[in-house]
Amino acid sequence: ATREAKLLGVQPMGPEACQLPKKISVHQRLRVDDILARVRQTLKIYNVVLVDHLRISDKHREGAITATHFRRQMDQLRVFKITEEEYAMLEKHYQVKVNHDWRFHYKKFCLDLQPTGPDIEEHLKKLPRDKTQTSPLAIKILAEDEMRGITTAMSRIAAVVRNKRLDFRSFFADFDRTAKTRHGTTPHNYTLHAGCVSRSQFQQGLAGMNLSYLVDTATLTSLFKRYDREGGFNTLVFIRDLEDLEEAQDRVSSPV
Repeated sequence: ATREAKLLGVQPMGPEACQLPKKISVHQRLRVDDILARVRQTLKIYNVVLVDHLRISDKHREGAITATHFRRQMDQLRVFKITEEEYAMLEKHYQVKVNHDWRFHYKKFCLDLQPTGPDIEEHLKKLPRDKTQTSPLAIKILAEDEMRGITTAMSRIAAVVRNKRLDFRSFFADFDRTAKTRHGTTPHNYTLHAGCVSRSQFQQGLAGMNLSYLVDTATLTSLFKRYDREGGFNTLVFIRDLEDLEEAQDRVSSPV
């Protein structure tokens, strides 16, 4: 029948002749890999061992939980940005049958994200990373003059923080919604990403530590541009860069 169809110039039909299901399957696998890359990087940044968190819902230690429990546990961490469509993809990819019911195979999911065993470091290096601007570590590239102003101001801040032994992380944890709420502190802004504060909160933080005089208006604007994450100020990356400067200053000042 296929030969006759070719002779007549008719497109053959049927699963063997159609390549669309295969293309859809490959596309879905690539999409799942992208989602895993984002989640994997987030876990590394916030130092979360996901299997320990998801295991809470696994009362019978079956290695699988319901899709509802999976979503609920992921949402409780408040560090992932996963859409409804992406959840559906993950649930389809990791579905497994347990006692005639379909469940989410969280153990395999976690092993794909955070593998264990021998040669773990080499294995992790080969896994894809999230390099998009939606990454929690994404920063903006600015002009040279703006970067010079930022580098100068941050070097001054790092020197003062070092000399006064200020704890930047603890101070901004009062504003960060992923940190533990302290008694009498500013209410958390749940519209911001984890690891971010509002621009006004960042200015409050500088003022609270008596560091505002080190940053002029133009440099402050540049800082807001460089560490912007959808309207919030990315303190997660700012503090990391500041600590790198502190370590560099320590190496210079310490005798060999």
